[in-house]
Amino acid sequence: MVIQPNLRLQPPPHKEMAKKAKTRTIIVKLASTALTGYFKTAIRPRASPAIKAVKFDPVGEFSLAR
Repeated sequence: MVIQPNLRLQPPPHKEMAKKAKTRTIIVKLASTALTGYFKTAIRPRASPAIKAVKFDPVGEFSLAR
């Protein structure tokens, strides 16, 4: 008597899922160039260039934020 393996106990093979779309905007952290540890967050479109802005740093007055 030959015992055959029960094929019904094995799960079906997984299909590849489609990858999720990337968002159009990203959240960036603008850190103070005065190295005070102060930062601001901003939302910018993914396709736009990096943000450089002069922002008020309460620790070191006005400084460039990148």
